[in-house]
Amino acid sequence: MRNMLLALAAALALVCCSPSAARAGTSSLGYLAGGSLTCRTEISLGFLYGAGAVPSLDRNRIFARWLQKKLVFTPDSGGAMEAAGALGPNRQVFSLGGKAELTGRLQAYREDGKTLVGEQWNVKLVSGAMYRMVWDAKP
Repeated sequence: MRNMLLALAAALALVCCSPSAARAGTSSLGYLAGGSLTCRTEISLGFLYGAGAVPSLDRNRIFARWLQKKLVFTPDSGGAMEAAGALGPNRQVFSLGGKAELTGRLQAYREDGKTLVGEQWNVKLVSGAMYRMVWDAKP
């Protein structure tokens, strides 16, 4: 329950503190969880919210924000890159800027986007490829 309340508070802060014409009329907010709430093994996945550019609420869209690790890729050529988007709570998409492959360092941060998780990894990213990160999470 505590995770759910924290996620909702973060969601409200994000929606309310990042003004956008497309989200001027925020009308609803929903919490996304996985696992079993009755067994107290819930996992905060993120939230959905309905919003529209007009207060009449007849042009709303559904937006999603996922609580996930933040990945930062720094190519050997320099300049850090963050994910260009997400495909659900466990997948992030990087744009290689039209290049077939890039080598560099990958760093992972906790859901707060500031706390570094582990060390940095030397990686080679290939356009169109999928990768899976696995590490031992230590409290």
